[in-house]
Amino acid sequence: MRLETGLFVFGVGLGAAACGGGTTTTDCSPYEEVFVYADLDEDGFGDAEAPLGYVCAPSAGEAANNVDCDDDNPVVNPGAEEVCDLFDNDCNGLVDESHPKVPWYPDADGDGYGSTEAFETSCLSPGPIYTQISGDCDDGNAMINPLVREVCNGVDDDCDGRADDQDEGVDPTTRITFYRDRDEDTFGNPLDTVRRCAAPPRFVSNAEDCDDRNDLINPDAQEVCDNVDNDCDTLVDDYDDDPNSDLNGSTSTIDPSGQILLPADSDCDGFGDPKLEALACRSTPCYGVNNDLDCDDADPWANIQQSWYVDTDGDGSGTGDEVLFQCLRPPIGKHGPLAPAQNGVDCEPDNPDVSPIEPEICEDGIDQNCDGFDKPCHRTCQELMDADPTATDGAYVLDVGGVPTELYCDMSTDGGGWTLVASTRQTPLDDAGTSSYYDDLATLEPSIGHTEIFDGLVDVIPTVSDIRFACKVDPTSKTMDVDLSFYDIFWYSEITAGTDADSCFNELNGAGYDTPAPARNDNIANAFLPVGDDWNSGFLEGEDFCTDTSDFAIDFDDRGILGNRFDGTDWGEDNGLEKCGSTVPATGAWFIFVRE
Repeated sequence: MRLETGLFVFGVGLGAAACGGGTTTTDCSPYEEVFVYADLDEDGFGDAEAPLGYVCAPSAGEAANNVDCDDDNPVVNPGAEEVCDLFDNDCNGLVDESHPKVPWYPDADGDGYGSTEAFETSCLSPGPIYTQISGDCDDGNAMINPLVREVCNGVDDDCDGRADDQDEGVDPTTRITFYRDRDEDTFGNPLDTVRRCAAPPRFVSNAEDCDDRNDLINPDAQEVCDNVDNDCDTLVDDYDDDPNSDLNGSTSTIDPSGQILLPADSDCDGFGDPKLEALACRSTPCYGVNNDLDCDDADPWANIQQSWYVDTDGDGSGTGDEVLFQCLRPPIGKHGPLAPAQNGVDCEPDNPDVSPIEPEICEDGIDQNCDGFDKPCHRTCQELMDADPTATDGAYVLDVGGVPTELYCDMSTDGGGWTLVASTRQTPLDDAGTSSYYDDLATLEPSIGHTEIFDGLVDVIPTVSDIRFACKVDPTSKTMDVDLSFYDIFWYSEITAGTDADSCFNELNGAGYDTPAPARNDNIANAFLPVGDDWNSGFLEGEDFCTDTSDFAIDFDDRGILGNRFDGTDWGEDNGLEKCGSTVPATGAWFIFVRE
């Protein structure tokens, strides 16, 4: 027989085997005994690591099996339901086997996106630093993940494999303005810009070049006697002799080797001191002039023998009969203050704010300088539009070289701000400019043929500008049949030279121009070709050859803006026919607009 302790006792006086959890009993035979294990959680399943021995029948806290894998937890046993909790609930050696497992990615920076490299699979998150979303290309930086907006910083912020300019989704507000440096002198053109994260080839971060076609003209250059602003400080030749007056802070002064000695003009009246010489590039008021006639080089009103008139209002200009004829300024006498003839005749002798030497105030209803005009405030249609965005199409009086001039302003086409500089009827346009103004520049219905282009705005429009070419098959029509805009080009200065020979515009099928090609737009069909588009997708050149006087300023050689000779955008004369959306020679009206 056996006791519950597992010790055998010899003899029969003790009766049958002990049964019933440690109590000596004769209730069962040895053949009826069972081996039990501890069942501490009393879930009916015993712990294989805690055997108790043979008994007649299991008591509380005992089980006749040893399949419980966690005897401290009554819900973990072979009869339990497997749940998603990262434990083996049913003790089959598998964890969460009845639940779908998904990948979990380490999210060290806590931005909700995990690393794409290391991961675990589970139906439940392995821990607080895991996420089901992968794709984080820098799990050490919470500001870098697929949800972040790409910005200009040299980093792939949104983890799409592209950074900065290579990513079309980059935040445009973080881009930087760069300026074209065509002449590669490290100084950029302020009127030719792109916005990028990094500078493209031949672009720089400064806008200090005043002539991007000449690498010898930039803020680092020295001023020389050549009628050019060499160092881009807005001062030319003799007027650039003082580095303290340079607007860009340059310490450059004019090269004296190109200057000559002339009679000094200290009072800036254009007359030289016979006793004092000064260096100057050429005869220049305020520096040196080519005469020695000044009787008092400290008084701008006293220079040569001249008439003096009564200056009633003391504004420097006189009226009436001559009082004196002499060189030196007369003292105030019985006639009161006198003014020299060189200051002109005062048109309002009792108004000290009006005289020929008074500066004009634009569009105030007053002719301050007695020239018969109230000066317009704006020089171009773009300036006018900038001042008044509500301005509509029509003729406006503009200040062209100090002369009030009526010109047509197109304020609606392609952004507006276009100034009409050529208008002709039934006569093809030439490519030679003229300084002569004609009334047809104030209308889109020209009355006669004017072949030349009005160059009055040459000094106002910057080197790089936009030009628009338009025409109508029927001159009386209100709408254009061809209307092409070209952006960021030099053509205006090229086609407004004095003669056809001077203004030769032969671009060798586009190869003679710069690279990339400028952007252009067909405003009728709204067909746009961006910067860099192949020229032959909108074939463009100037004259067929430089001595060709029959072509227009621009010749599209029958190919049109999209290479389609029938789209109405071809106009030129290469095949002997002037065209404007048709093959009928010289029946329509042609126009050129310019915009800075």
